[in-house]
Amino acid sequence: MSSGAVARLITQSRQRGLIILADLLDTADGREFFDESAPADPGLRATPTSDFLETLGQMARQGVEPTLVSRLVSALATNPLALGLLSWDVLSGSLIDDATFSATLRVHAARVSKSQPQPGERGAELPNPYRIATTGRIREGVARHELTAYEALRHTTDARHLRTPEFLDSARSFAQLLALAHLPTWASVHLHYLCTELGDARSWTLLCDVLIEAGVAARIPAGPPDAATAEYAACRAAIAEDKVSDAYAALSTAQELGTSALKSDDPRLDLLRADLGNRIAERPVTAARLEQIVQQAPAWRYAAYVRATSAAVMCAPDSSSPVRLLDEYLATFGNDAAIWNDLVERAPAGAAWFKSLLAKLSREALHLPHDPSVWIAIATLLGDDQRAAAVGQVQARLSAQTTF
Repeated sequence: MSSGAVARLITQSRQRGLIILADLLDTADGREFFDESAPADPGLRATPTSDFLETLGQMARQGVEPTLVSRLVSALATNPLALGLLSWDVLSGSLIDDATFSATLRVHAARVSKSQPQPGERGAELPNPYRIATTGRIREGVARHELTAYEALRHTTDARHLRTPEFLDSARSFAQLLALAHLPTWASVHLHYLCTELGDARSWTLLCDVLIEAGVAARIPAGPPDAATAEYAACRAAIAEDKVSDAYAALSTAQELGTSALKSDDPRLDLLRADLGNRIAERPVTAARLEQIVQQAPAWRYAAYVRATSAAVMCAPDSSSPVRLLDEYLATFGNDAAIWNDLVERAPAGAAWFKSLLAKLSREALHLPHDPSVWIAIATLLGDDQRAAAVGQVQARLSAQTTF
């Protein structure tokens, strides 16, 4: 695709009120960087389905795309808590250009808005949100993963069902699917319930990941059940807050002194070491080890992120690996600001794969214009002294959509 891609990007950004970004695209640098768009891949097209879980699965690639969200809104008509959490995630995580659609979501999101300390924030921990009368039969609600039904069952003689390995595995998988579908507020409420109400130790790392990636590490509940999870969460939170030197020193010292709770074969330790190493030009973990971790846990976003960003740092400038791993990341997890911004920032000068990366970023913005992360990445590339203002317009839109 030729310069028509830039013209369409300018139109799309203006439609969403991103005037500074549109002006940045309408420059020599904008036309040079985004004169081409990569071909669309099948995952960018919503396929008709009435299946609730299939719709969530499509959202992993497409984010909170309006057609997919509308299907979920219809399916959740009798589940006001889930509908409110879904609506909050959509309003705080997408640039909506349909006033009627936005108004409908705001009505539903208002039910959970008091739990959010700041407009635009995601990853909620609602105070006792489960004390809402469930609809229909309790067991049917549990099968649909309704939190209110979980709570109702917990106070019956059949409460032991909630602590069976089969139920916990199913409930945890559902929460992970919500997280993959770019619904961190809804996911975090489910995971918080599994961790604190049902004592599911295996949900803690996932809850920590969801809240840290949503930018609200402070909402991680007190008392992860083991020291290793607490250490992992603390280190990831420090990295997210750009306290890289402190995190690196603390982790290295604990490993050297043998006081670290993270064992040498714990994949979380290798991911932390690799992530920190990328930021200080060290390579403490091999590409083969990162590949092994991803293959063992293909739905672990952090693992795939570290693998892709490590390739940008470690591979030769003419390597195709960074773009190949980006493609794999997008196919499984879709877009987020971290993957785009860090690949852009860590690309070595003269990297042959950088132009291909820009073409893919252009494609994502054209096909998924609701996704704020792609516009933030474009602003980061083009902004220079206007970067903060351009990113600020994106964030202002998200805040306005969730101000009540």
